[in-house]
Amino acid sequence: MLTLRIAREMYEVSRAIGSARTPGAALRELLDFSLLERAACATVCTFDQPWEQLPPAAAAVLADWHRDGTGAAEPGTRFMLADYGLSGLLKRDEPVIATGLPAASEGSLLLFPLVAHDTCYGMLLIYIPPPAFRAETLSHVGGLVHQMAAAIYMMRLLKREAHARREAERAKQRQLRLLATISHELRTPLTSIQGYASTLLATDVTWDAATQRDFIETINREADRLKGLADQLLDHAGIETGTLRVQPQRTSLRHVLELAAPQLHVLTARHTLVMNIPPMLPDVTADPERLGQVIVNLVSNSVKYSPEQTQITIAAHNDRRTVRVDVSDEGPGIPPAEQRRSLEPFYQAENSTGHSASGAGLGLTICKGIVEAQGGRIWLGRPHKGQGARISFTLPVCDVD
Repeated sequence: MLTLRIAREMYEVSRAIGSARTPGAALRELLDFSLLERAACATVCTFDQPWEQLPPAAAAVLADWHRDGTGAAEPGTRFMLADYGLSGLLKRDEPVIATGLPAASEGSLLLFPLVAHDTCYGMLLIYIPPPAFRAETLSHVGGLVHQMAAAIYMMRLLKREAHARREAERAKQRQLRLLATISHELRTPLTSIQGYASTLLATDVTWDAATQRDFIETINREADRLKGLADQLLDHAGIETGTLRVQPQRTSLRHVLELAAPQLHVLTARHTLVMNIPPMLPDVTADPERLGQVIVNLVSNSVKYSPEQTQITIAAHNDRRTVRVDVSDEGPGIPPAEQRRSLEPFYQAENSTGHSASGAGLGLTICKGIVEAQGGRIWLGRPHKGQGARISFTLPVCDVD
């Protein structure tokens, strides 16, 4: 029977739930209700997918509360309902009192569906120690739970909206950086191409063959630079949209290095390139062309940031299920605070001369996208001996036939 005291209390708890700003706060306000004063613990969970046709099989903790303040599960902890004997017990349209369950021991487990806007998106579990919970009071608690469900649903909507706004702002900033980078990087080679081409076309000056060849070589070099920038931008766009073309196959690191050798030798003409590749290294699952692109990009990065005549090393190690490749140099290294940023688009560190290196700042970002698209991971560190930088990545070993 709903007494005046209970009605007033429900009104106060209802107002408190409506003012809560987090699921945990809303749960604590609900548990202040006198009819739940014996509750020992309670958990708010969300299903992997809204409950529409089939009953949910798993849930994740959104907020957990224990009266003694210990043992609470971390938000995000996922569990299978069957592991706690909950499968088939929860109903979409009404609360349930369960007893004799592993999760309830000798007391009562109250199961409430969390429903908002005709969507059952989660559940509330409340454990009440003996004696058994009075079934006639369940409807009073259910009314407050329904309000809590609506409040939490709105909190999640607002959180998703705020996250979407932040992502949209980040995307806008990335676009602005992209436009600024393209504008800056295109201007230099285009200016050179235009300048040398117009000089060659001038009718008031006659250039000797050697000078003409020098001009043409400069135009060709700057055109290659433009092509490289265009390729980087296309790869970056493919990574951003999930359309990067990668064709993994069985290949060996030695084969990839042989394919990339001409580019590597040109890049390291003023450095010493050392390769430490074990003879019995297992084959990997990778796209040979893309893997070569990663290694060339990493070596190019080392050349850009390390002094001439220093050593650049490509080493490989068999880590059982993966092959790890390390590209290290003897440059100034990357400060720990900047290592995470180094894999972000458009990041530019200072080179060995103390100035920002040229380029779009997409090389390491593209390496990261290619490696991850092939089931590997990439990270930055410091060589085991001496100064410098080390960039490592892994690729999965081929299954044994």
